[in-house]
Amino acid sequence: MPDIVARWAAHPGVSAVGVVPLPVPGSPPQLLWQRFCEAARIEAPEPPETVTRQNESLGYASCELLRRLNQSLVGLSRLQYERARRAPIQALLPLRTGEGRPVLDQDGDALARELNRRILDAVSREGVRLVGSPDELPFEGGVAEPSSIPPPDRDELCRALETAWTSCVPGVAAPSDDLEVLVPELGRRLVARFGP
Repeated sequence: MPDIVARWAAHPGVSAVGVVPLPVPGSPPQLLWQRFCEAARIEAPEPPETVTRQNESLGYASCELLRRLNQSLVGLSRLQYERARRAPIQALLPLRTGEGRPVLDQDGDALARELNRRILDAVSREGVRLVGSPDELPFEGGVAEPSSIPPPDRDELCRALETAWTSCVPGVAAPSDDLEVLVPELGRRLVARFGP
């Protein structure tokens, strides 16, 4: 990000540069649009009334399930792989609100804070506008983070697997309740369904 800010700020054809940090979670959904308009110096108080695809994310346990499942999705073309992944993802999206969130470990927290510091330094050094609050890019001391990233809750992981299995293999009872057995089996069935 600092290199991008410096490159745009130094470009002779660019008269002004603004940096827009993402609003903190829980902010009004139109805040990012309003910041963009302010940075671009355009008058558009309300977001456009268009239907856009939501960029929804999965919960921590569901992401871990997909990470494990990916190891079984071998031998597929890119298109087949995307189709095979789409099936469990659609089933897992509703679980997001009930799943925990990952916590950065000490190294990850230190890296994030260092990157935020570099961005704020670049904004200051290059004299560009920050449209938002510097507090949204914290770089000094945080709460004590764990020395390693704790795994997702096992019950949540099992619930995600059960949801994915039920959705992707309807009407077929799971042959096991062991994660180490069932995840590769789900992968094999997805490969058979979407593969060559």
